[in-house]
Amino acid sequence: MATSERDEQKETNQSDSVKQEDDQDLPEESLKISWNEASQNPNDLPMSRKAKRKLEHFERVREAHKLKRRQRKEERRKAKEVHQEQVEHSGVASAANCSNRPTKKELNQQIKKRMQEAMDGPGPRICIDLSMAHTMNTKEIHKLAGQIGRLYGSNRKAEKPLHLWLSSLDTSGQIYDSCVKRNDGFDNYLIDKSDKTHTEIFKTEDIVYLTPDSTNVLEQLESDKVYIIGGLVDETPNKFYTLTNAKDHGLQTARMPIDEYMKKTPSGTYNKILTVNQVFDILLTLHNTGDWKQALSAGVPPRIGYVLR
Repeated sequence: MATSERDEQKETNQSDSVKQEDDQDLPEESLKISWNEASQNPNDLPMSRKAKRKLEHFERVREAHKLKRRQRKEERRKAKEVHQEQVEHSGVASAANCSNRPTKKELNQQIKKRMQEAMDGPGPRICIDLSMAHTMNTKEIHKLAGQIGRLYGSNRKAEKPLHLWLSSLDTSGQIYDSCVKRNDGFDNYLIDKSDKTHTEIFKTEDIVYLTPDSTNVLEQLESDKVYIIGGLVDETPNKFYTLTNAKDHGLQTARMPIDEYMKKTPSGTYNKILTVNQVFDILLTLHNTGDWKQALSAGVPPRIGYVLR
């Protein structure tokens, strides 16, 4: 009896050994199936309900994306056809418009021509008085240099530029150095520059010094006058500084008609001391439009608490 059991056990072991050898003889690829193969043949492999639902959802999403891509492709095709028709119908007009559009070089030439005409012809002159450099710190001087760059940019864009001057510009001084560093091509600006003071350059009777402390209201720009803007950036404004300076030299003064054309809003600083480029933008807009409301809107920032009446 014991011998029979041993013989059966031996046969079983031999059978298992043969099976393992057979498995080893099979190629490794035949023992595995990739996820892609399973997804392509979902019914060939046993799958749980959850796996089948995920696979079905994946297939639905993929089909939806394919449909959306086909729709977008069709929309682009139709849009291209419409555009082509428009081009064909307006081909002559489009070609004419393109040929009439000035190049960048031509635009720069037009700007230079207008600026030069303003410098050579009659008209009001605007002078930035740079004689107060000694009252400013380095930070304030850098701000002033930036404002000079911005007002020059405004003048270039204008249909009717103003004749610009910089007086008391010391080429060895801090203001000049800051202007060169912060404004590309400053030395080539179409601006008259001088190291002399405004009283040395212009006749006293032609000068109108603009100061917010003046009791005289500026009503219009006169072609034979020179309007002086104080080149001063003072984070702690010294009231009456520019007014006193102008009176010491026997100059006429004037202020912007802010009270005459504008009213206070419920909140604001109500500070009528404007930056150099803001004052210039007002004068430039007035020169081009003759309208004080447009001019003040161009230069007076809403944050100070004034709006047009």
